[in-house]
Amino acid sequence: MNFFLNGSTWLKNLSNFENSSVFNTTPEISENYSPNDYLPSKAFIWCIFLAYIAFFILSIVGNGTVCMAIGSGFLKPTVTNFFMCNLAASDILVSVFCIPFTVLSNLVFMYWPFGSFLCPIISLIQLMTTLLRAFTLVAMTCDRYYVVSRPFKPRLNAKQAKLVIAGIWIFSLTVCMPSAVFSTIIYLPYEPGSKGLCVEVWPDLSLHQVYGIVIMLLQYFGPLLLMCITYSHIAVIVWKKRTPGEANRKRDERREKSKKKMMTMLVMTVINYFLSWLPYHVISIVGDVNPSVYDSKDVHALWIMAHLLSFSNSGTNAIIYYWRNNNFRIAFRNLRKGLKKGPLSKAENRRIPIRSMSSYNYRRNSRLSSTWSS
Repeated sequence: MNFFLNGSTWLKNLSNFENSSVFNTTPEISENYSPNDYLPSKAFIWCIFLAYIAFFILSIVGNGTVCMAIGSGFLKPTVTNFFMCNLAASDILVSVFCIPFTVLSNLVFMYWPFGSFLCPIISLIQLMTTLLRAFTLVAMTCDRYYVVSRPFKPRLNAKQAKLVIAGIWIFSLTVCMPSAVFSTIIYLPYEPGSKGLCVEVWPDLSLHQVYGIVIMLLQYFGPLLLMCITYSHIAVIVWKKRTPGEANRKRDERREKSKKKMMTMLVMTVINYFLSWLPYHVISIVGDVNPSVYDSKDVHALWIMAHLLSFSNSGTNAIIYYWRNNNFRIAFRNLRKGLKKGPLSKAENRRIPIRSMSSYNYRRNSRLSSTWSS
């Protein structure tokens, strides 16, 4: 199941090709077919092209800053930060391996110009990065739920978090291997499809459909359902439980403020993930149920916009981190100052005032309260 390569200009005829390849027949192509009938206007293409560039820059700069802030010690190496660094790294991979190849093949050339060698490799990397993002969000959700529901029990340590991240990468790579195995270049009997398209050609159509459903469940519907249920339960726990320790007004006010910021960030993250991938999956499901929708001349524009919206998740995540997390704002400022002054010595690095989660253990005398601010 290829999320990004080759736009929907050729979806209808690619569907016919896939069906015909299974039964060794010739794909049906309308005599009145013209590729220009499916192409959006040049103004629309330029707007989408500029939007891709904007999201690419935003993702590289924003997520690169997150990785640098954690890797350089401007943010403490907590379990949550390890997961956020992995999520940022996967977003960077999406931007590097999805946006350029998608823009060039879908908007510029309208065919696959990168040869048969890169076709399975890029297909594998693109699908793997999308699963990495989904599984990392699930890991962050489970870790957050465990900390909130069991505040006095030991959570994952740094070594265990790294093992979880390694397991996510291995599992994602394993699941995506069929996409690389069956990705190949096909040549259609009209321009520009005659120059080659990078698609998955499976020996059994039903097997391809099952694989597509499994990927859709793993990448979108499964994580979404889990995140909605888990964060709803977290909200109930946060609002009902009182902070252990001596009650005082200032502490309660800080707790309420941290509570609201934390829940806002969680809700925004879930909504962002849900909305950014919703149009793509709606088009895919509708197209599987009724392939005739691909006969519409507007479907290519909708498909490109759905791809653009799914890409936007990579850049907007960094905005949410900066907006709703004070730790990241302080780290970003310190990192920017450090880059201007040059590399910091170990003594200077230790003196950087970072507001970490552990500082709340001393202020509030409660591990439960410290989790709200992260």
